This record gives sequence, C-alpha cells and structure tokens, in this order.
Amino acid sequence: MRLINPLWYLAALTIALGGQVVGTAVAASSWDAVRDAPLVNVSEPVDATGTSVAVFTDLPQPDRDIRCVVTETADDADGEPVDVPEAPLDLTAVSDSTTWHLVGFLLDAPDAQVRVACAAQDGAGDSASYAASTPDGVGERANLGNGIGWLATLAGIVLAIYVFTSRRRHRKESRS
Repeated sequence: MRLINPLWYLAALTIALGGQVVGTAVAASSWDAVRDAPLVNVSEPVDATGTSVAVFTDLPQPDRDIRCVVTETADDADGEPVDVPEAPLDLTAVSDSTTWHLVGFLLDAPDAQVRVACAAQDGAGDSASYAASTPDGVGERANLGNGIGWLATLAGIVLAIYVFTSRRRHRKESRS
C-alpha cells in the first residue's frame, strides 16, 4: 500500500505527539506511588530495599536551606550518609489529617534499613517535623513513560519517511 496523500504527514505528527502525551502521563503517574506510600517519622528506620526514599515536612520553609541525608542502620554498614536531592516537583501527601510537603527525593536508595535525618544549614532551630516514605516502582514507571514517548516518536518518523519515499516513487512513475 502506497501512502501518497500528504495528510499522512499529519498522521505521523499525530502519532509522535500523541505518544509523547501518553508517555508523559504514564511517567507523571509514577508520582502517585510517592503520594500514596505510608509515611514514617524520620526517627524510625525504614526498609529501603529496592525502593526510593521520599522525605516530607509538615512545615515548608522555601527560604531556608534544609538538607536531608540517608544513613544505613546496619552494624556492618560503612556509615557514609547519602545526600537526598531536593524534590524535583511540589507534591503533597495527607497522612493523619496532616498535609505533608515533599522536600527531598532519592530515586536509588541503599538496599538496607536506613534512617533519614534533616537539618537546617543556617544553624537556627527548626520547628518542622519530617517524615519519610519508601515508594516502590517510581523509576520503572518513569522509564516506561519515557520509552512510550520515544517509540511513538520513532513510529512517527518512520511513517513520515515512508510517506516521503512513496510520494517520490509515485512522482517518478507518473513522469515515466
């Protein structure tokens, strides 16, 4: 079947853009796991085996530099704290009628029991409470969305190239 109608270019663009929209929606849904994971006070250790670590606060302080670290609690652990990067987006979760705000997210947590500690870098007192959660599958869902977007873009490009070559062959044949 020869696709010589120029509207097929529009179909190729629709496939590429539609796939990007679907891929973005799938990747964005990975944050639902962060929002829905049970929150635990940072004074308690959490099992981060095969998961991510999300750190929340009940009192957002955007004007202060709050840093959080994750440390393994096992006796044989090397004790090196891992910095928790700042949250890439503004996300809230509700637990026990308290609204918690995401302040840090570590995608690849150490495979062990960990303890989270947060402190203000200005040395002043901090009246905020902190909680942690260990959402599972965030990276896999984000990668799936990314893959969907790339495959749809590739399919759109392949279709556009096929339409282009079909139209050129048709022109050559009609001239002959």
